[in-house]
Order: sequence, then C-alpha cells, then structure tokens
Amino acid sequence: MDVREIRTYIHLMKAKVLIITADTEFRESVMRELYLAHLEGLTVRSGVEAIRVLKTEDISFVICDNDLIGMDAMQFLCVANILLRSRPPVVVCSSRHRYSPEEFRHNGASEVFSKPFYAQHLRAFLRRMEELRGHGSASPRELSPLALAIDL
Repeated sequence: MDVREIRTYIHLMKAKVLIITADTEFRESVMRELYLAHLEGLTVRSGVEAIRVLKTEDISFVICDNDLIGMDAMQFLCVANILLRSRPPVVVCSSRHRYSPEEFRHNGASEVFSKPFYAQHLRAFLRRMEELRGHGSASPRELSPLALAIDL
C-alpha cells in the first residue's frame, strides 16, 4: 500500500457505507472488503429502504447491487436523483447487461469496473474520491453525485 492509499484509508476511516442488495453472497463479499478497509457498513435490501436511510443517516458512499427488491440500480439512481437534494457517491454493481455503461454514466456514473466486487475496486474508488477532493477543480457533478457502475 502506497502513501496515497494510506492517506485515503485514514481520510475515510470513519466513513459509513450503505450496501443495497438482496444477494447474501454479494453482501458478505462487500462487507469483508469494507472490514479489511476499516469502514463501517449498513445493509438494506431495497431501494426504498435505502432512500429512507440516505435521508436520515450520514452516509459516505453507497454500494448498490443491480438486483434489489422492488427496483434495480438504474431505477434507484433515478429516484435518488429526484428525491435527494444531494446524495453520496454510488457504486452500482450489475451482473446483467440490461443497461450499458453509458446509460449508467448518463445517470451519474463516472467509471465502470467488472463484477464481482473485489478489494481493487474499493481501492480504485477510494483513490478516485481522494483525487476529486484533492483537486479543487472538480465539478459538483463529479463530487456528488459521483457514481461508479460495476458491470460484467
């Protein structure tokens, strides 16, 4: 781990992460990576629950599986854009090709990774957040809502 990664981890050490998924295996893999990065994770199973949590909790960023109860990740992004004045960065994980990376980007996605969610995805996401915060030139769109789409 280089100095920049250490700085990023220290900066986000007290970050609270919201995980939105109905998939137990996915939730456990993400929670394991968050634990190793010393980040706290909350989990919900639906986009509706997630909106409630985002309105009441101080969430640093969201990791959203595409398969949710009642809606998919694209629908969650659209609803969050409408209902929330500002929302934290969102990582969207999709195992289907229902939406293209461009469609995710159109709804706020700035990067595309491949699923499953691994430690290198978390590190890359944290580095990207640190870079955006470090450059005063980042636009509000890049800072929040920043979203990453993770697709197969």
